[in-house]
Formats: sequence, structure tokens, C-alpha cells
Amino acid sequence: MTLAIARVVLFVAGFLLWAVTSTYPMMDPVREGWDGSAYWQIGVPLVLATQLAAAIFSAERPSLAPLWVLSGHALAVLLIHPPGASLGLLPLTIVFIGLPSYATLFIAAMIGRKLAGLFR
Repeated sequence: MTLAIARVVLFVAGFLLWAVTSTYPMMDPVREGWDGSAYWQIGVPLVLATQLAAAIFSAERPSLAPLWVLSGHALAVLLIHPPGASLGLLPLTIVFIGLPSYATLFIAAMIGRKLAGLFR
């Protein structure tokens, strides 16, 4: 997998995590994606698996790979939010969700990099 493709896949995975769990009509009736169980029980594991696969099959640095997922996620948060909702809690979101998410995605990328080394 080329570096550009890996970056696009990671960005789209982050975007879809928010977009699908915030708007899909069969999900829990929530105001925002992370308020529902599908976000945490389905979406986050899928994004982590995507991060792991991208680390195995591409040369993206593990320290940069999570930023592509988080960038896609941040864009989706900015574009897809309930009418009348403000972004006043965005700084707290970055601290309490963004930083732990970066750490978790970084760990997945490091595991993927180690697995890639075993298969080469």
C-alpha cells in the first residue's frame, strides 16, 4: 500500500467513525456520535483495526498515522453536528478524547509495525 493510499484510508476511517455514528438512523438516538454505543463498540474497534492494517501494509510513521485518523474525525465533527449546537466544548474534547485517542491509535500503529517486521 502506498503512503498516499494509507493516509486517505486513515482519514476516511476517522471521518466515517463520526459521520456514520452521528447520522445513521438505526443508531441510538443521540446528539453526537460518541454518545452512542455503536461509536465505542463498533466504530472505534474498526478504526483501530484500520490503523493496525495501515501500519502493517504501509510505510507511514507510527507517530504520524494517528493524526490522519484524528484529522478526518475532527473534520467530520466540524461538518456534522446537530442544528444549534456550538463547538464550545471543542477544547475539552481535544484534551479528554483526542489525546487518549492519539495514544491508543499510536499503540495500534506500533503493534502493526512490529507485526509487519515479523512478516518481512
